[in-house]
Amino acid sequence: MSFSFYVLSDTHLYSETLGTRGDAYARDNQKSQKLLAGSRSVIHDVFDRLLADGSIDTVLISGDLVNNGEMSSHQEMLAELTRLQTGGKKVYALTATHDYDGAHRYEGNEKIPTNGAKRTDLWEMYFPFGPDKALSVHRESHSYTAQLAPGYRLLALNDDKDGSGHSGFSPDCLAWILEEIRKGKQDRQFLIAMTHHPMISPSVFYSLIGKNDLMHGREAFIQAFLSAGLPFIFTGHTHMQDIARSHRFYDISTPSLVGYPGTWRVCTADRQSNTIAVQTQQVPPEALQAMEQQFFGMIRDVVKYAAADNDRFAEMGRAFSLRPEFSRKHKHFITFCGKILRLMRVDEIVVAVVRRLYGGNPRRDYRRTLHFKV
Repeated sequence: MSFSFYVLSDTHLYSETLGTRGDAYARDNQKSQKLLAGSRSVIHDVFDRLLADGSIDTVLISGDLVNNGEMSSHQEMLAELTRLQTGGKKVYALTATHDYDGAHRYEGNEKIPTNGAKRTDLWEMYFPFGPDKALSVHRESHSYTAQLAPGYRLLALNDDKDGSGHSGFSPDCLAWILEEIRKGKQDRQFLIAMTHHPMISPSVFYSLIGKNDLMHGREAFIQAFLSAGLPFIFTGHTHMQDIARSHRFYDISTPSLVGYPGTWRVCTADRQSNTIAVQTQQVPPEALQAMEQQFFGMIRDVVKYAAADNDRFAEMGRAFSLRPEFSRKHKHFITFCGKILRLMRVDEIVVAVVRRLYGGNPRRDYRRTLHFKV
């Protein structure tokens, strides 16, 4: 019997009680890929849609639940997840690096530190949404396994490495993962894995400027997972719509729910045929329009600052994984390219290219069945 479920990622809920006015907020909002104001409204609407679908009762969320670890954002996210569960959905969530530290609020021209979650808070905070149903846990990494349905088992793998640096899995965590894969295979389970950071780059573009945001040690992990019998994983973080393949291993990347292209996955796994069908649903047109205005407005501003203000360009470059040190090191080249782009008025071409990169290819990616040989 097949099994259907939803996959969401990077919900990044931002509590509007933290401020939506003033120069400090406007400056950060200008460089944001995703919606800040309005994020909870989008999440609430999508959750309404999930609740209205009585045919699927399982929801997976692969990290970055809130904007930057603000406790008020967590409280609102927990309320939305509770609403899902009260409505009959089984929720399995991971936390990630945006869910702790870095919390701030806005008052006029000021960006002020505010009450935020620590990593050590997250396990208990989100315990009712996955860990409470765990068959096995790796407590240090906040990873767990759970039985989703007869014959279908989840590996929820937290890759933030205890907040100590680069993403990935410690030797101890990897050993636990491989043992869970072995037990799953022994029990004849179809294994469904999710983590946060991508194990395969979603594009050549991302490989060039976002290399440090890919999972560190990913090649070794891919080989280890394939050897153990795990052929795919759901990821997030990049906010890009993509299904990538390397060495017979698939990385199914789901975008941010509150940023362009505003999508989530509807998946059906079949243990008899060893396949998984991946479809995509998108936020309503009015929400998508707001996301497009936010995202492509940011892209146009990036082109503008490339030509005229390298410091501001370096600050905004963080929104698409471009490190400030890279921007400053290549200042003259970036300024030259920016001026050429402005002179030729090709801002819309840049937007079209980025739209293609982040939105994926509908013919290839919005309805696809993956066949596995393990």
